[in-house]
Amino acid sequence: MSCKSRFCLIVVVLFSMSALCFGWGETGHKAAAQIASERLTPEARKAVRELLGEQSMADVATWADQVRKQPRYKWTDCLHGARISPGFDTFDSKRDCPEKGCAVSAIRRFSAVLKKGSGTKEERIDALKFLIHFAVDIHQPVHGNGDGTKRAPTEVEFFGETLRYHKMWDSSILDRGKKSWRQYAKELQKRITEEQVKEWSKLDPALWATESYRMACRAAEAVPADKRIGQEYCDMALPMLEQRMCMAGVRLALLLNDIFANPTTQPAQPAAAAAALAPAGQ
Repeated sequence: MSCKSRFCLIVVVLFSMSALCFGWGETGHKAAAQIASERLTPEARKAVRELLGEQSMADVATWADQVRKQPRYKWTDCLHGARISPGFDTFDSKRDCPEKGCAVSAIRRFSAVLKKGSGTKEERIDALKFLIHFAVDIHQPVHGNGDGTKRAPTEVEFFGETLRYHKMWDSSILDRGKKSWRQYAKELQKRITEEQVKEWSKLDPALWATESYRMACRAAEAVPADKRIGQEYCDMALPMLEQRMCMAGVRLALLLNDIFANPTTQPAQPAAAAAALAPAGQ
């Protein structure tokens, strides 16, 4: 391999590593995407398959993080979170989303592209990949920012290791449980009740951003004064992250069902349960 080739390879690797440090980690993104994929209506599942081909929703769940530093997609770098203006604790799109965009406007934008079927197939594929990512991103608590999150430290000592606070919430707390994203998806899918689906069914990304912000405030307030994170903090944080993965998966499915499915189609149950209820030969 030539020196130039080695240099190019190093640059690509560094871009990939830096990108993955800014979004909800692989475990959270893929688990939520898998939960969503099992709750799609037949119409939505078909439309997703036509766009993604052999790739699953979990396969593309972190794609937006992988490309965000590439020149072609640099404009998406600002779309991975949402910030509430000083003095407020509720996200308002007109007030809080800058002209260049935010996660809330991104979800609406890419939903509209898919619903209208506009653009080239490549553009619709990108829109779906972005939507899968940003709909999950906005549910990660520390992707919602504002006055109440300013007290959050830049770094913490996580079980003796110095870590960025954001990275701890993106991946370290989940990864400490040593479960794969497939295990999380399977376990969390079983916990979701029909009552929760109804409770979480409002498809308003501004609401989702507000929820994340208020959780992020609680998370920042709970950080010990010495910034040493141990089991007590994780016991508080893990249920929050698991709930947000469940909510992200359910809402992403409902959103895609609304975009692609027959308007009269009811929200889908997990695929296994739906198959069990389907008439023979269907």
